[in-house]
Amino acid sequence: MGKLTSSDVGQIISLYTSPRSDGSFPTIAEIAPRFGVSTATIGRAINAAGISGTPRKGVKQRKLSAEDIDAIIRLYTTPLPKGTLRSTNDIATQFGVTNTCVLYHLRRQGVAIRTSGETQAGHAYRPIINKPPEGESPPPCKCGCGQLVEWDRKHKRWKQYADGHHRPKRPYHDGRWLHREYVVKGRAATALASESGVSINSICKALEKNGIKARPMGESLHLSGASRGVNNPAWKGGVAEWDYAFNWKSLTKSIKDRDEWTCQLCGACRKRWGYHLHVHHINEDKTDNREQNLVSLCSSCHRAVHSDTAIAEKLRVKLSHDYSPFKEMSYAGR
Repeated sequence: MGKLTSSDVGQIISLYTSPRSDGSFPTIAEIAPRFGVSTATIGRAINAAGISGTPRKGVKQRKLSAEDIDAIIRLYTTPLPKGTLRSTNDIATQFGVTNTCVLYHLRRQGVAIRTSGETQAGHAYRPIINKPPEGESPPPCKCGCGQLVEWDRKHKRWKQYADGHHRPKRPYHDGRWLHREYVVKGRAATALASESGVSINSICKALEKNGIKARPMGESLHLSGASRGVNNPAWKGGVAEWDYAFNWKSLTKSIKDRDEWTCQLCGACRKRWGYHLHVHHINEDKTDNREQNLVSLCSSCHRAVHSDTAIAEKLRVKLSHDYSPFKEMSYAGR
């Protein structure tokens, strides 16, 4: 931006105070580009000349008469032959006022202002569609109930579902039913999901929403019977024909202490195992409770050893090389 000379200031004042042929005055924004300066520079020059308070009457600052306001309301509310409606910008240009002036008088007269979706900007108008096309019948509900859907005025199309059919009320939505079936009766989440016709994720979310803690997979399998009896991979044909040693509880603790509370197959070690660290009979003879025949295994490895021959063989090889108590006895095999 350049600086103004005294000659430039004289020309600016002359332009600013001289009306044009239509009776309007040039604005500061129109004068500034001619002299290559900002509007703030023009404003300071005019203020220094003491003419900033000169009353001015621009083209878009005239007052509207009562007849003009009636004409604006009529143009705004009357559709064109093609079914489109005029925008406030077009009406403002026609009457030589600002868009804000047109909106002010429309609101003052109680006329409802259309949304931008109903009257698009940029002179690309479209008809307002608040009802379905003539002769078009509503389609049936997507859920398969056969009920006809309603017209969606917001999206200008038919709805996909009837009211209340998109997410119908299901039993698991009731927290009391969920607590009774899942906690009191001990039913699995998969069974509840199958009964309600939803995925297991929906049941899990409902449990969390109602403050019900989900059970571990092993506990659910045990309660449902999926891991008991013949369904258990370690099933041997019925009730065991042996009794555990009378001191089995203290014996298992001594074995776990000896193995430093570490699974001898995967090497897992915890400060608090709870019931997840087991004592396994190496030769699978439940009556042979010698310390050389007992080894600590985590619950996962213990199940794997009883259900997979390859994993059992892996344990035998590992113990024969790295486990000193095992070397003192012979392996009876499976």
